[in-house]
Amino acid sequence: MRDAPRSWMRGYAVAAIASAIAVLVRVFLAPQLFKAVPTMPMFVAVLIGAWFGGLGPGLLATLIGAVACAWYLFPPLHDLMVANPADQLRLA
Repeated sequence: MRDAPRSWMRGYAVAAIASAIAVLVRVFLAPQLFKAVPTMPMFVAVLIGAWFGGLGPGLLATLIGAVACAWYLFPPLHDLMVANPADQLRLA
């Protein structure tokens, strides 16, 4: 029973770290690599978070990825509003 809180927290930590790595890869390390599908690294982070922790960490990774995409990828940059309807569809 003592390991249950640690495993619960571990799933959320893995989801947050995977999301942070996905954002770093997409925004800073390989911005030209994912031009056709700009949210692909975030999708991988959601898969990793859900695999390690289940639904809750997967939803956390989804939230982090959606906010990061709105902030860093879709114009207007550094704003949470997504102006282009096509970008809104991609984000959804």
